[in-house]
Formats: sequence, structure tokens, C-alpha cells
Amino acid sequence: MSEGQTKQQTLIHWIYAGGVLLLACVTAVLVSGCQGQAQAVDPPVVETEVKAEEEKAPAAPADSQTPPEAASTPPAAAVTNEMTTDPRTVGSVDEAIQIHIENEAAYSGSSASGGAEPAIPSYPSIEVAELPERSIALASALSDSLENNLEIQVKVVDVDIKESLNRQTVGAFNPVFTLEGRFENLDRPQNTQDFVSTGGNALILARDPRIFNEDNYRFKASIEGKLPTGTEYEIFTEYDIIENTLSKTSPLSLFTPEHQVFSGVRLTQPLLRNFGTNVNMAEIRVARKDKRISKLELKDAMLQNISNTLIAYFDIIYLVQDYRLKQEEFELAKSMTEKRREALEKGQVSARELSRAESAMAEVIEELIIARNKVIERQTQLVALIADTSSSGPLSLIIPTTSLPVPEQDIDLNRLLAEAFSHRPLYQIAKRTVEREEIKLIYAENQIWPQLDLKATAGYNGLSSNFTSTYNKAFGDTQGEQWSVGAVFSVPLGNDIAIGRRNEVKLQKEKALLNLRNAEMQTSLLVQQLVTIIKSNYDRLDAMRAFSANASRMLETEEERLEKGQTTELELMKFRRDLNKAKVRETAALADLNKAYVKLYETTGTLLERNNIAIAR
Repeated sequence: MSEGQTKQQTLIHWIYAGGVLLLACVTAVLVSGCQGQAQAVDPPVVETEVKAEEEKAPAAPADSQTPPEAASTPPAAAVTNEMTTDPRTVGSVDEAIQIHIENEAAYSGSSASGGAEPAIPSYPSIEVAELPERSIALASALSDSLENNLEIQVKVVDVDIKESLNRQTVGAFNPVFTLEGRFENLDRPQNTQDFVSTGGNALILARDPRIFNEDNYRFKASIEGKLPTGTEYEIFTEYDIIENTLSKTSPLSLFTPEHQVFSGVRLTQPLLRNFGTNVNMAEIRVARKDKRISKLELKDAMLQNISNTLIAYFDIIYLVQDYRLKQEEFELAKSMTEKRREALEKGQVSARELSRAESAMAEVIEELIIARNKVIERQTQLVALIADTSSSGPLSLIIPTTSLPVPEQDIDLNRLLAEAFSHRPLYQIAKRTVEREEIKLIYAENQIWPQLDLKATAGYNGLSSNFTSTYNKAFGDTQGEQWSVGAVFSVPLGNDIAIGRRNEVKLQKEKALLNLRNAEMQTSLLVQQLVTIIKSNYDRLDAMRAFSANASRMLETEEERLEKGQTTELELMKFRRDLNKAKVRETAALADLNKAYVKLYETTGTLLERNNIAIAR
């Protein structure tokens, strides 16, 4: 290479070096100016976004060792920093990543350095207080309800009252025995006619005063009563011992004292008013109807009480099942939450997973408390039916020991209607009421007639010196026969009382007939309605069984997915809760089916017999 070429290449190198140096200086100046602009504009924007998010984010715990910048920066600020940070304006790329990591640590609850204690958000420890429990069998509940129910006891007293009234009406035909005795001492001044008629003479007539004296002993024994035909009878004997002035002084006196007797029968037979057994037996028949009605009312009260007890007991069965399953869910939720908290302390899960578990547990706790309150509310109604009013004690949960039966289909409508019209107390009460009002109407119509009574008396008289011979004379020698017959007629003018009473009874009978028609219609409609409900409940039970089986299969599938790591325990818990709800709904459907049968048998009046309950009286 020549000397000229060498000098030319050296010049080119210096020119190139000078150009690079000049370019570096220009670049330095430009970078310095951009940094000034960035420091004047960008920091206030970033700071504003961070402060806005800090106002929403909760303060870090006082004992947390997390740096203030990391602890006070929420996730949203961290994302903003990461997306808006430029290494040319704020710092290097490593510094931007460091800020993001520190903010993520603040969100997860652990420090960026890894050596500080994790700041796990606290959650209140919630426990559901347990109540003492006591078990009760269905047979025991039914027995207690019949023994302790006050309404039934009142109806029993009503039956006894009607029995007493019935006995009173029968007593109207009981014969009455009467024994009467009295002594008479009579001193009567006599005028001339009385004096002469009693055997006075002129010698005695001159005496003053003229007193007729009597000392009498009078006795009477009788049996009297009334027959169902309306006949009133009296069988009697009258025995008198007579001693007076005439028997003492007159030489014509046979005996001193005189013993006389009359024995015979008196009869009074109504021919119009109060004639016949329909009238005279009316009060007895009405009392018998009232007694029968009171027994039907007792049976109806027992039917209602047994029905209410059964329904309350069946409700408690599925409510307790729901409560038990909610208790299991609570224990699972509690265990899952504790595991999540331990995992968070180890840095294995995020705080979001713990929050989800705690939210699920809060929901389970609420449902558990609601389920327990439902049991308490329903069992209060059961206790009111079966408990003795004098018993008291702390509240305890009633746990049924009798399971729900699966009743066989019994929906023969014609047979059920026949049973209802034969045995349902409400229908029978309406029917007996009509019969009672008919008896009253017959009596009321008879009372409109005038009174026409046939009266007769027949007997024997006897007179002697002593008791025995007097009766021998009367009945042995038929010393003095006596009889009489006659009639008595009377009619009230206007007769407003009898007519008004008849009209009242006619209206009462019309009212009773309307009640009977209503009871018949209600009985028929209720039986048909309950048969329809029972058919629907069978369909509902089948649907709930299928629903429960499907929920069980879904739970098994989810358990398999959990084993493969394809799902979480929280998701599995949702499927378990769905299965529990399906089980409760299936039990509730079975309970409603049994309750519908209870109402059906209550309507037909056969509920007591189907539960082996008999009325002793």
C-alpha cells in the first residue's frame, strides 16, 4: 500500500470515531431531557392510581413485617405498575418485576422476603350450640296425646253430662212410692142442723157450747207414676182411725174408735195432647240423640288430635333428617376451612381459596341454624299435643325413633266414600241432629192439640174395729165397692205458645237438613280431593327418588374427579349438599304422602281403628 492510501484510511477512521463520539453526545443529551420530562409528568399519574386503590384496600395488620410499600399496594395497583412501568423512565426491568412481586405478596398475605410471618386474614370462630335431645316413639306420642289432651278430656266430661241427662229423662217414668201419716184433733162448734145430724137430742141441746170433737189418725201409702203412653196411674190405700163425739156418746156407734180403709186405683189417660209414645218418649229420645252426638264429638276430637299428632311427628322426621345432614355439612365445611387455612400458612393456596371456604361455611351455618329452628318450631306444636300441662323443663330436641312407612295404595273412591258416610263423625253428627229435630217437631205439633183426659177411679171400702179385720172386710167380703169415670177438657185460647214453639222447631229442622247436605257435600269433595293428592304424592315420591339417585351418581362422579385432581373439595361439597337436599326432599315427599293418608282416614273416620285405638266408653 502506498503512503497516500495509508493517510486516507487513517483519516476515515478518525472521521468515523468522531461521528460516533458526536452521536453518543447527542444521545446523552436527548436521554437526559426525556428523563426530566418523565420525572415531571409520569410519577403523579402513577401515584394517583395507587392512592385511589389504597383507599379501597384494607390496612395491613399492625404486626405484619411486610414492607409498607408492598403491604399498602393492592393487586390493582400492582397490575397498573407492571403495565405502565418503562425501564427507561422508572428503572430497570428487574425493578419493575420486584414491585409486582411485592404487591402480589401483599395480596396473598406473605412478605416478599419470605422470612416474615404470613398475614392471614382473621375469621370469627362460629359454633352452633348443641341442645339436649330426647327420643320418642310414635306409639308413645299417640298415647300421650290421648291421655294429656285437654280438649279430649272436656269431651269426655260432656259425654258424662249427656249420660246424666239421659238418666234424668228415663227417671220421668220411674214409679214413686209415697207413705203419708198425720193426726187430726178437731173441735168444731155446731149449729142446730149440724148438731141434730150428728145425733144430738133435746137434753144435750140445752148445753152450751155445742162442740163436735174429732181425734183422727190418717195414713196413706201409694205408688204412682207415668207410662210411655201418657197414662198416669196411682195405686193407693187410705187407712183412717176415727174417734169423735158421736162415736163416744151415741148408743148407735158400732166401734169406738172406728177403723176404715179405702184401697183402689186412679187413672188419667190423655186422649189428644200428650197421647202416645212418640210424645211421651220424646224427651228420652232427644236425650239419647244428644248422648250419641256427644260421643261422636268425642270421637271427632280424638280423630283431630291423632291426626295432628301424626302429621307433626311425620314433619319432625324429615326436619330432623335435614338438621342431621346440615350438621354433617357443617363439620365438613369446618374441616375444609381449617385445611385451607393451614395450606395458606404454608403458601400452598391463595387467600381467595380460604375466603371461598369460609363463605361456604357461613352459608352452611345459616342453613344449620334455620334447620334447627324449624325442628324447634314444629316440635313445639307436637309438645302442645302430647305434653302434660304440669310438666316443665329445659328445651330439648325431639328425635323420632319411628321411621316413615311406605303406605300401600288405598284409593278405592267408592269404598272410601261409603266409609266416610258411615263413620265420619261430622257427617254422623249432622245426621243425628236432623233426627233429633224431627223428634222435637213431633212433640211440638202434638202440643197444639187441646187437652182431653179420661179419668177413672176404682176400689173397695172397709170398716171394722181393728186394722186386720178392716182389710178383710174390704177385700174378703167386698164390703163396699166404689168406682167413678169422667173426662176433663181444656184448650188455651189463642195457643200462641204451642204454635210459636212448633214453628221454631220446624225452622231448626230445616237448618239441620241444610247442615246435613253441606256435610255430605264437604265429605264427598274432601275424599275426592285427598285421593287426587295421594296419587300426585306417589308421582312426587317417584320423582324425588329419581332425583336423589341422580344426585348420588353425580356425587360419585365428582369424587372420582377429585381423586384425579380435576376438581376441588369445595366443588365436591356442593354436590354433597345437593345430595343431602335431594334426600330431605325425598323424605319430605314420603312424609307428605303419609300425611295425606292421615287426612284421608281422618275424613273417613277410620283413623283410630287403623292405629289400634278404641273408645272405651
